[in-house]
Amino acid sequence: MPRHSWYRQQWRPEEWKLQYIYTNLNLTGGEAKSNLAYTIEGRYIFNNVTLCGPRSDRRSVDVLFVVHTAPNNFYRRIRLRRTVLNVSRFRPFEIRTVFLLGRCSSPTLQKELEEEHGHFGDTVQADFIDSYENLSLKGVLGLNWVTHHCPQVRFVFKMDDDVFVDTSKLLHRYWPLFVGKTRTMVCNVWPNGSIPISREGKWKVDNSLFPHMDFFPFHYCSGLVVLMTGDLIPFLYQATMFTPVFWIDDIFLFGILPWVSGNVTMYNFGAKKYLVFYAPIMVECLKKSGFDCRLLAAHATMPVDMFDEMWNLTLTVHDLQAQAIDVHRIA
Repeated sequence: MPRHSWYRQQWRPEEWKLQYIYTNLNLTGGEAKSNLAYTIEGRYIFNNVTLCGPRSDRRSVDVLFVVHTAPNNFYRRIRLRRTVLNVSRFRPFEIRTVFLLGRCSSPTLQKELEEEHGHFGDTVQADFIDSYENLSLKGVLGLNWVTHHCPQVRFVFKMDDDVFVDTSKLLHRYWPLFVGKTRTMVCNVWPNGSIPISREGKWKVDNSLFPHMDFFPFHYCSGLVVLMTGDLIPFLYQATMFTPVFWIDDIFLFGILPWVSGNVTMYNFGAKKYLVFYAPIMVECLKKSGFDCRLLAAHATMPVDMFDEMWNLTLTVHDLQAQAIDVHRIA
């Protein structure tokens, strides 16, 4: 029996929390059920159920990287596979990667995606339109997939395909800090009341949603990168079965769902200290501080694509550190 298979029968959100969400999203419980189709099996276009190992022999996975990617971004996926998500580079840690996709409208592109899946086996596509407005559904797909097909995972690292992550630093410096933690999220935390609700522009929230509020009433994570303990994922997934989807993915996946689930600890790996949204800052940190640079991840394409430069710098930094350790051992 999968490690978390009991969650279906033994847990459901508190009713008052659900009512609070329904009210602030201007919905009734009945209307919210329309989202249920996206939380159950049977909507996959292609899948790999053995990515984390066959059901009969599922060994522990230390970190599963769940990457939100767009259908056209073939190059970004290839680059991640050969660099920061290359399994062979980070042994003895057991890491896996799954790229999440929605449906595309182009038959030619769909054929290319199916060929990519046949070659690498690390992409999962579900039957919803792949769009910015559906990123919350893509997140639900990830929760569904991990719950059903990688239940033995110790940590899940959600990231976007335009992110650079120093995987060696994650595994050797930061991962050990959270081993043994439960129901935990590690991210750039925006506290309740710190981010205004935008009523216009790219992230416009209609006045009928969260009415009479100037700020979102939950702590939530920036979705650039989020590290979660594996035991938390089934609870977040179960919460999606009762909670209506809100289209801004960071708010829904890393604010509403943890709040509805309850008993979730958020550790603030704050922006500028551990994560940056501006690639040159991480480049400068690696050049100046080397192994002592604390930055874990960066938005790799802002203002220009600096992924390869950051990758080469981290290779140099970690190679020099390994050499220093070897010299110390010999001495």
